[in-house]
Amino acid sequence: MKIIEYQIQRFDLLLADYQYKDRAGNSLFQKKIQKHFLVVDSMPKQKQEAAKDSLTKEVKKLNRTILKQDKLLYIAFNTLLNLANDLKVEKKMIKRNIIGCLVRMLERNNGDLLVNTIYFLKKLSIIADNKDQMIEEGIIDRMPRFFKQNNEPLKHLALRLLINLSFDPKARFLN
Repeated sequence: MKIIEYQIQRFDLLLADYQYKDRAGNSLFQKKIQKHFLVVDSMPKQKQEAAKDSLTKEVKKLNRTILKQDKLLYIAFNTLLNLANDLKVEKKMIKRNIIGCLVRMLERNNGDLLVNTIYFLKKLSIIADNKDQMIEEGIIDRMPRFFKQNNEPLKHLALRLLINLSFDPKARFLN
C-alpha cells in the first residue's frame, strides 16, 4: 500500500506541476516559452535543433516514467486484488483507503491498469459501505469516459460497476 500511495503522490506532483504551468500559461509560462522560442529562433540552426531535441527528450522521459509507473501500479493492484479474496485482508485494505487509491487510478490511460482497477472496484462495490465511499470519492463522474473508448472489457466492467452502484438511491440521482 505504501508503494501505491507513494506513486499516487508522485503522480499528483507531476499533475499539479502541469496544472500550475497551464494556469500560468496565459502569463508567466507562456512568456517563458515565447522567450525560449525567440532565443531559439535567434540561434544558429544547429543550436535550434539541439534545443528542440532536449525538449523532445524531456517529453519522452516523462512518458517513460508514466509508463513504468503504470506497470508498477498494475502489478501492485493485481497483487492486492488477489490478496483481497480473504475478507479480513479486504477489510484492512479498506481501512487503509484502497478505494480512494483505486478511484484516483481512473484518471490514468493505461488500458490494463484501468481494467484491473475497475474490476477491483466492482468487487469492492458489493459491500454497502464501500459503495458509499465510492460515491463520495466521485466515481460516477469519472465513469462516462470509459464508454467512449474501444476497449470492450473496460466498457463491460464499467457497466457492471455502475449496475452495482445503481442499487444505492444516492447514486441514481447524482448530476
